[in-house]
Amino acid sequence: MEHKQRGLTKYYSFVDIEGTGDHLETSRVLAIAVRTLKITYPIARTAKPEFVQGFKVALETEDALFEPDCLRKFWHRDPEMKKLKLKLQKEGIPRVDGLQQFVQHLHFLRRTYPGIMLVTDNKVYDLGRINFELAMELHAIPCVYVCRERDGFIHYEAQPDLDLSDWIQGTAYGLGLVVPGQRFSKYDMVKFLYTAIKDLKFQYQHTHDPLDDASQNAELFFYTNLYLCNK
Repeated sequence: MEHKQRGLTKYYSFVDIEGTGDHLETSRVLAIAVRTLKITYPIARTAKPEFVQGFKVALETEDALFEPDCLRKFWHRDPEMKKLKLKLQKEGIPRVDGLQQFVQHLHFLRRTYPGIMLVTDNKVYDLGRINFELAMELHAIPCVYVCRERDGFIHYEAQPDLDLSDWIQGTAYGLGLVVPGQRFSKYDMVKFLYTAIKDLKFQYQHTHDPLDDASQNAELFFYTNLYLCNK
């Protein structure tokens, strides 16, 4: 495992998006963010996350593109979420331009940090939706995916280099925290970290601003690895 390898430096890019609904054909990406983390193993107990890159772009998104259920249950559920929706819409640039910037950033990361790993905590929603938009707007796909027809809708199953949710689940099994078949969420792992690392100054709370959420996932990954290096 990586946390056992001395002197190994690796880079991880955490991708997060916000969207206008659940169905690929009727909803769109509202904003995309990428936060890139550098880790040198083994991680010292006093180390802090080292972010080397941050990227965020909001795409022009009209109100008509938001699915009614998504507005009611997510974007209009409280005043803060309403403000965030309006903020991201105000920041939006033409969709093709924004998607091109995202692709260019991925290419930049691959060139700058050889062996970099693309990470997501929701590969079907995040990378699948990005792939769908890129296929429609740019006819270019920077991520691997397979297309499936299911329930009358087209679904894209993206394959990131590392799925954060699967990784956390496997780590929990490896540490004996759960038994196979037991559900174990990111939030359960956070509770465990607070107990295992008494002086951990890390509050895991998604704001649904995509750059903030990508950063939170990167920190969760970092501090879990920190624990593994020092247990």
